[in-house]
Amino acid sequence: MSTFLGTKQGELFCGDRYLVEHNSNGTLYVVIDAIGHGLEASRVADIALQSIKSTINMKLVNIIEAANSALIDTRGAVIYFVCYRPEKNKAYYYGLGNIRCLLIAAAGVVKLSSVPGYFGQKKLAITLNEVEVTSEALLLMFTDGADEIKVETYPQLQKMNSRHLINTLSSEWSGQDDICCLCRSFYE
Repeated sequence: MSTFLGTKQGELFCGDRYLVEHNSNGTLYVVIDAIGHGLEASRVADIALQSIKSTINMKLVNIIEAANSALIDTRGAVIYFVCYRPEKNKAYYYGLGNIRCLLIAAAGVVKLSSVPGYFGQKKLAITLNEVEVTSEALLLMFTDGADEIKVETYPQLQKMNSRHLINTLSSEWSGQDDICCLCRSFYE
């Protein structure tokens, strides 16, 4: 697994987090980006992370609902969840907000969808999506501290390993926002 976490220039605290945990349902991958910057954003990100950790062995929908409830009365956060189920060769996912998530395989690159909004705002209507996962697939998740990856560069992504993908994203980071990037093979 390769990761990169950076704090906005001039800030001491980062409002982005990530988590990779094995649970009774498979492996859970999460990227969190609290709204704003600094100490308060860091506090909100910690609330989200603690909620997810405390519900880690629940079903994915319940983990998502608990994270939303934990963030009510905070500034909120955008979060992306992916749960990989190896026995089914499938990943189930739900993203709320502008975190980007790509599934990169030899057959192509798939941009996983997300819903507009943020956690902590209101009750969520959660619909999990699913995607089939091949043995060589990489999962790439990153916050808006990194620019959107243009579709025309997808063939180049297919030639990179997780370390190269993270190095590429982090080298283009301007420092104008917090950033979190996670890249991992589902079979690590």
